[in-house]
Amino acid sequence: TDDSVLAGAYDSNTNTILLNTDVPITAHTVLHEVTHAATMDSLSNPSDPVTQRLQTLFDDLKDDLSSFYGSYISDAIY
Repeated sequence: TDDSVLAGAYDSNTNTILLNTDVPITAHTVLHEVTHAATMDSLSNPSDPVTQRLQTLFDDLKDDLSSFYGSYISDAIY
């Protein structure tokens, strides 16, 4: 498979998982996007214990993350 072709995406603005029907839909893609959805749902609640643990993990690692991932994760958390 061409790695540049997006198989799926999660749109947090509409709480929608988008699947590219031009490529085979796999369990991996569906589970990957469902994980994004569940993570974003948890992150929307700052008092959720999972959010607090992820925030602690992010704070511990943010200096070591690349600027792309650091920005992506911080956008999700804040």
